[in-house]
Amino acid sequence: MRRWLLCLALPIWAWSRSTLTPWAVSREPRLWLFDALYYLGFALLAWALAELALALFQRRRERAVTLLPLSVAAGVACAIGWWTYSESGLRMQLRASANDLYRAAGAGHGDVRQRAGVFLVDTVRAPCSAAEPWLWLGRPHGAGTGINRALVFSGPTMPHTPQRDAYAFWPIADGWWMGYQHARRDLAATDTPNHCVRGRALRSHRQGMAWIADGQR
Repeated sequence: MRRWLLCLALPIWAWSRSTLTPWAVSREPRLWLFDALYYLGFALLAWALAELALALFQRRRERAVTLLPLSVAAGVACAIGWWTYSESGLRMQLRASANDLYRAAGAGHGDVRQRAGVFLVDTVRAPCSAAEPWLWLGRPHGAGTGINRALVFSGPTMPHTPQRDAYAFWPIADGWWMGYQHARRDLAATDTPNHCVRGRALRSHRQGMAWIADGQR
């Protein structure tokens, strides 16, 4: 029973950190909750490792019964990781949220924090053209703080950007691109104000996350 509780605790923990919670769209700061859930993840990992260590010292007949719930827990953890961090998981998130994303994009410029499918949109902007809306994404528990990423709809062509050296783009699916913001705007010295150009393309989501991390150093 204890090991099956671990299988149940993993999806509950993942849900509580997601944009699907009732409090996710609130701008009220809940950083205490973010920190608590962050360290709870390490506690769940320690629990799983302890259960695995106990299984290794059990007799063969008992070990098979023990390994079943641990295998299920490992499968749940892998599914959560795939959905949250992988490129194919990101494509699935986008397609599952397509109708809500189009609705948010079609509403035009706005600062209303809203949930669009499984994404949390802080603001909607159109820095270059109304035909290319930027949906700036946020995180739950963070009082509306952004994550330096925006979903940009520009169809099959590369999105335009007012600062080519500050933004890079990776094509997700169905005309949507993920825009990654480099926080060090001094890299955009060659840009001309109020003049948009085609952005730079990235080969992968991982490369985009590295682009953001470089700007936060």
